[in-house]
Amino acid sequence: VENRYTYTKLLTMNSIKIINNDEIRRFSIKKLKFKRLTEKITEIFKLKKAPKALYYQDEENDFIKISSKDEFESLLLTLKKDTLIFYLFKKKQSSSDEEVKSKKKKKICSSDDDECYAKKRRR
Repeated sequence: VENRYTYTKLLTMNSIKIINNDEIRRFSIKKLKFKRLTEKITEIFKLKKAPKALYYQDEENDFIKISSKDEFESLLLTLKKDTLIFYLFKKKQSSSDEEVKSKKKKKICSSDDDECYAKKRRR
């Protein structure tokens, strides 16, 4: 019963924030549904066609793709804030994140690690 109440409440009120590259828009929609949301985004950003997916950032800072009515409804049931924030495109990692990943990929060989040194020379 509590989830049904929460879902019904979310369908009737919500502040929506959409981030599209450097442009940010805020609006609200009555009877919030995934299709209506994508239509509104298409209208506001003057897109040629509705986006097939939106992204939101969860509590663990992961970017979650929403591309269906079921995924959207699931998000609404677990939502804990009044404003829904969506990204039109998955946010790119910062350069510092990319540097950390590339450093992890490169293995630095010590002078006494013959196997590692031999593999590196074969490349």
